[in-house]
Formats: sequence, structure tokens, C-alpha cells
Amino acid sequence: MGNACTWRERRADETDEARAEAFRSAGLPPILARLLASRGVTEEGREAFLDPSLTRLARSDDLPGMTEAVQVILPFLHTKRKIVVFGDYDADGVCASAILVTALRRLGGNAEAFIPHRFGEGYGMTAASLERLWCEHADAALVVTVDNGISSPDEVAKLKVKGIQVVVTDHHLPGENLPKADALVNPRVQSCPGSADLCGAGVAFFLASALAQAATEKGLYTGPKFGGPLLVLAGLATVADLVPLKEQNRILVAQSLAYFNRCAPCGLRELRDKAARSAADLCPLVAPVTHPASQATTACKSSSPALSICAQASWYIVCSNPRRSPLNPSMREASWRASSRSSSVQASSLKAASAVAMRPAALMRGASRKP
Repeated sequence: MGNACTWRERRADETDEARAEAFRSAGLPPILARLLASRGVTEEGREAFLDPSLTRLARSDDLPGMTEAVQVILPFLHTKRKIVVFGDYDADGVCASAILVTALRRLGGNAEAFIPHRFGEGYGMTAASLERLWCEHADAALVVTVDNGISSPDEVAKLKVKGIQVVVTDHHLPGENLPKADALVNPRVQSCPGSADLCGAGVAFFLASALAQAATEKGLYTGPKFGGPLLVLAGLATVADLVPLKEQNRILVAQSLAYFNRCAPCGLRELRDKAARSAADLCPLVAPVTHPASQATTACKSSSPALSICAQASWYIVCSNPRRSPLNPSMREASWRASSRSSSVQASSLKAASAVAMRPAALMRGASRKP
């Protein structure tokens, strides 16, 4: 038998009753007023809670270090010097890697993903992972970390000694010494209201948005909007990484659900079609494919198949019928194997955020229309 779960009803206090009364006075149904009050929603935050639209997303440059990161990365886009996105093997790290590699390539950059081996190299930048990075990407000119790097000052220094520029993006708590990177983006390093709980893929999504905006303003990119697939991955990683589902995270998850059918990378759509009833059921199927063995009944030794599933997206997917972009046979087989491995694992569901009002993001086509 599994662990028993006990339902505990939270008793309303005087503050809850006062908030509920204020919500009822504002015209909300009594049950909704009570639910909002019990969740700690204030009168000031009521509208944002009920309408987690993309227009409420924070500006990318509100994240500390974002402007500096864009300034470092942007010159590499048109010079075609190699950019290595140094990710992680869990769901958050794989999604973050897919987000940034997709964006960099779309903007004209020469980008490759690097995922450490869980058992042989461990989490983040280690001596073993750096040795393999230098062997596989000897021509790397820039390394951008996603979902790691904040606790690797020594490894960042080694990259700098070799003449490689480094941008660190992470969401974990910093240690005593920060890495001396060319730019550092981490909402936990400095005060960042509303964005402090972003996961690694959430930070990567904001970086991709900032790069797209800067490249467009400078005339380096004139193509169509491509934020849909990236948003889907950011929402998936937000739930899989178990970060608080509030503020910016809640917007990412709600909008990820709204855009899934039209914009999800075809690898994820194949997983949904094979093993899930809806996009809301997808997280329990995808997360165990990449999460460590301690969080799943079955674990992969390599995250490469999972990265391919997340990143396999035709670039016209935002503007056309997704069914015109079928998986190739090898990708279809890989996604089915992944869904079969993880179908018995139960995890958090995205359903709680599904009934919300939606509007497209700045990265997306049709800013005045619903998806």
C-alpha cells in the first residue's frame, strides 16, 4: 500500500472572512470569494489572480543581469561563433536547454546543447563535464548555463582562462562566492518581486524573450514570432520542478496550457497523443523521463532523448497546422518509449490552472487575438 493521504480542511480566520466579504461586495460569487480568501489572495491581487494573462508577465529586463546577458550574447548571433547551452538532466534543465537553443538558432546563432551525464558527471559544472565539453565543443566561444552555474565559481573561472565567455542563468540559491561570469541572471541573487520563484526554464524563457526583442530592434531578426513552443516548455518545467504556482509562475503555466495544442513541440504532442488524455495530464508523463531516479520509478541514463522530444519542433508550428509537421520515425519511437517508461508515475497536474483568460505573449503572432 502507498502512503495514505489525509484531507485537512483549512479553517477560515477573521482575516479570511474579511477578505471573503470584500470579494462578495465586489460582485464575486460567494464560493469564489471564499476560495480566493482561503488561498490568501488580497484585494489588490484579486484581478491578477483571476486573469493570469501574458500581458501581466514581467518585463524581461526587470530580472537583474538580463540587460548585461543580452549584450554579451547578441554579438554571437550574427558572427556564428559557437554558443554552448550548458543545461541539466532533470525536466527543468532539459526544457530550459531546449528553450534557449531553439531561440538562439531561430535568431541565427550557432548553438548546441550540452547536458551532463547524471551518473558519470553529476549535477552542474564539474571537472568531468568540462572535460567532455572541451572535447565535444572545442570551438565553443560562449557558454550559457541554464538551471545551474550559480554554485560553480571555480568551473566558470576555468572556462574564462580558456578564453571562453560565460553567461550564467540559474534560479538556485547562491553560495558565498558568486561566479565571475560575463553576465549573471538569477532572480534569487537580487530582489526580484514576483519572479523570485521562477524555475530554470522560466529564467531561460525570459532570456529568450529579451534576446528576440533586442535582435528585432537591431534588425538582426525579421522573421515570424516563435514564442509559443518556448512558452509550453516553460510551463511544463514550472510544474515539473515543483516551484510555487503563483505570480509569474502561474501565468506561465496557465498560458502553457492555452497554447499547447497549437504550439507544443511535436515530440510533446506525440507524448500527449500516445499516453495522455490532455495537455493537463502531460507533466506526470514527461517529468519522470528526465528527473533523477529518486523522483521516478524508472530513470533514463541519458537526457538526450528527452531533450530531443522537447526541442523537436518545426519553426512554422506557430503559424500553421501542427499536424503538417509529423515526427520522423526515430523521433516517434523515442517519444513512445519515453511515454511507456513514465506512464505509471503520478505527479502534480496542471489542471488547476486551466480555466483562465488568455492573451498571446510579446514573442507570439497575433497580439490582439486569443489563441
